[in-house]
Amino acid sequence: MTDIRTMPPIVPSDPRVSPGAAPQQETAPAAARAAGAGADEVQLTDEGRLMQRLENAVRQAPEVDQARVEQIQRQIAEGTYAADAGRIADRLISAEREKPGG
Repeated sequence: MTDIRTMPPIVPSDPRVSPGAAPQQETAPAAARAAGAGADEVQLTDEGRLMQRLENAVRQAPEVDQARVEQIQRQIAEGTYAADAGRIADRLISAEREKPGG
């Protein structure tokens, strides 16, 4: 099996690059990569950075809005909770439309 750390970098003039392919941006000196020295490096697009921030925000968000749960429990216990059937139906339809192929 070939160790990719010892392979030379592919450059646009290299015949292994398909015609019309965009050249890859260099992130480390070729000598360092060829020698296997240094750490691997990844460059993210703007969309990739946005996705990373969104994923971090979702991980940090509470899974349950505990205050809302307690409010609804109080309303149910007091007999004052009223479900809006039209609003529930609208949200179900909206969620269904947002599904892939929906």
